[in-house]
Amino acid sequence: MAAGFMAATPDVPDDFKEGADGVRNGYRWSAEHAADIGLLIESLRFFHPKVYLVGTSRGALSVANAAARLSGAQKPDAIVITSGMLMQTDARQPSVQRMVKSDSITMPVLLMAHENDACIYTPASATAQFKALLTAAPRVDIMMLKGGQADKKGEECEAAGHHGFAGLDQDVVAAITGWLKALP
Repeated sequence: MAAGFMAATPDVPDDFKEGADGVRNGYRWSAEHAADIGLLIESLRFFHPKVYLVGTSRGALSVANAAARLSGAQKPDAIVITSGMLMQTDARQPSVQRMVKSDSITMPVLLMAHENDACIYTPASATAQFKALLTAAPRVDIMMLKGGQADKKGEECEAAGHHGFAGLDQDVVAAITGWLKALP
């Protein structure tokens, strides 16, 4: 609330869960998941007319899926993707490029990455490649961060690494909120 935004963090609904700890394969790019997010967006409009989606890593799939599928009051006003699984890197991992119709994303987009993200699924170079696919978005900006205090334990795709912008929390929040506040 300090930056002037209210945040809602949805959990995985029970109908997308499998077993004790797992989730249904493919739920992040399903029409049902986008519909759930759309209902959340519509509900949040009761509190504020502008609603933005922010997704990190695999969350990029959820955000892009919702942005591409939703319309009307359920459609987000802008999306932010940080350390996103944007471009296809191998056959076993999903990506927004492979799973979502990116030319259906028609709102402003912020793509944020860390220049030293060592996760093989979220290379910083993917942001420029993905930007080129967003042909219907009225605005696509890239923010490349550097620095921070990444943990050197071999957790390249986790929050304690550059993938999670370790040590840069305030910088990330300031950059995202500043970008959102500058939107018309």
